[in-house]
Amino acid sequence: MWPEEWWRLVGFEDLDLISNDLRESPRPVLVQGSKSIWANNLRQAGCDWLVCSSGEVENSRSEEDAAGKIMGEVVQEVSCSPDGEISIWFLSVKRAWEEFQ
Repeated sequence: MWPEEWWRLVGFEDLDLISNDLRESPRPVLVQGSKSIWANNLRQAGCDWLVCSSGEVENSRSEEDAAGKIMGEVVQEVSCSPDGEISIWFLSVKRAWEEFQ
């Protein structure tokens, strides 16, 4: 069961205050900007890590290029998560994808 409150973190103002609050009461977190700083502070905090990205797949010119872009994005996002896990990945789509993408 998911909490009704999800946090979107932008920048890193009040880093210690927010990190302590999330440690006391873990909630799902979507970090946009300064992901590695937040991930370091939220290690072992028990927060579900959310990602919203497309890996720029819509700009791919081949199936191999699309696969490479999305795999690179997956590796990058997992590496920037506090505990090496992603709970939910929201796929953002800027325009319709071609079938090969």
